[in-house]
Amino acid sequence: MDNLNKATPESELPKSSKPARRRLYNAGFYRFDQLANVTESAF
Repeated sequence: MDNLNKATPESELPKSSKPARRRLYNAGFYRFDQLANVTESAF
């Protein structure tokens, strides 16, 4: 199923490329503070 057509909550992430935002949204991240304790290897 294509996740691009799903409604996403209002994002508070800084501007970034569409592929980067799509990957973050698909992982469930919509706010910058949600990434504070995530390690690089988790991506």
